[in-house]
Amino acid sequence: MPLKREATPGNAPISKGTLCFATAIGFLGVLIWTICAHVIPELILIFSAIVVAEGARPPVSWLERRGFPRSLAILLVLFVVMVVLGGLGWLIFAPLVSQVAGLIDDMPHFAATARHALDTYQSFLHDNAQARSLLAQMPARVSAFLESKLGLLIEAPLFLVGLVTKAFLLVLLAFFWLKASQRLAAFTISLAGPKRAAATREILDDLSTKIGGYVRGVLINMIVIGILSFSGVALLGVPYALLLGVIAALTESIPIVGPLLGGSAAVLVASLALGPKKALEVAVLYLVIQQIEGNTLVPYVMNRAVALHPLAIVMALVIGSALLGVPGAILAVPTAAIVQVLILRVVAPSIRAHTSM
Repeated sequence: MPLKREATPGNAPISKGTLCFATAIGFLGVLIWTICAHVIPELILIFSAIVVAEGARPPVSWLERRGFPRSLAILLVLFVVMVVLGGLGWLIFAPLVSQVAGLIDDMPHFAATARHALDTYQSFLHDNAQARSLLAQMPARVSAFLESKLGLLIEAPLFLVGLVTKAFLLVLLAFFWLKASQRLAAFTISLAGPKRAAATREILDDLSTKIGGYVRGVLINMIVIGILSFSGVALLGVPYALLLGVIAALTESIPIVGPLLGGSAAVLVASLALGPKKALEVAVLYLVIQQIEGNTLVPYVMNRAVALHPLAIVMALVIGSALLGVPGAILAVPTAAIVQVLILRVVAPSIRAHTSM
């Protein structure tokens, strides 16, 4: 009779229950991933609203301490923010649109200038085949670029309607987050239990402080860099000074690489419009602005609020931009700040507690 082979840990048969459980876990993972992939824009909007709400928390608390009801304090702060941003947008909208239209009209001239420069340096490039191909393709590329921009101008009303709708939803979500955050905090603290209530409260306060400080720091940086860029470029006589100032302010929201993008745009416009000498002057201007930012704004406004190591910022920026593009790059630092607090205040103490047993 053939001997019956005993099951060992290495060749034990997999039960149907295990297979069903593994299949269910895999299916659930795929389902969650699919749902998240479809609601990523909404998740970004919700997280952005939370970040904005935490930035508005200090003035709301200040009004509450002076006797204002919480709902009224929240409405007042958000209303002031919307009025200020709307007023600034109204003041710069008309000249900004005019400068954007002028820049699009000047694109053929800039393309001709660039082609002339490439043609001039063609002998220096020793008749490089790639340079010749670039020269041949430039007219078609410029035409395609202009057509795409014209399409954007045609779709601009729909874009503005969508932007206003998202802004309204963001403000509404921020209002309800500030309204409900105290109850959410109390519920979270109650889940932690009496022994960990104080530590949990400190963690929540730390998260709120870091996120809110980052938002206020970014706003200060954007305003200062935008004003300095606009003033400096205008004094140097470079066209589209307002547009370049707005670009510098907006790119300031992206850590590390944002200032480089804003400065590069100004140098490129100065080079194509006024020549290499003026481009060099603009490059020096932005180097000075970055020195001012690096020695004043970043240490005193950003580092004190977030206290993230540059390596952590770069890693968060790379991962965020790879996953979500520009929104991921903008939200990378507050996300990294949240992860840092959770690791230092929750994960690391738990690991130490288990390893010391």
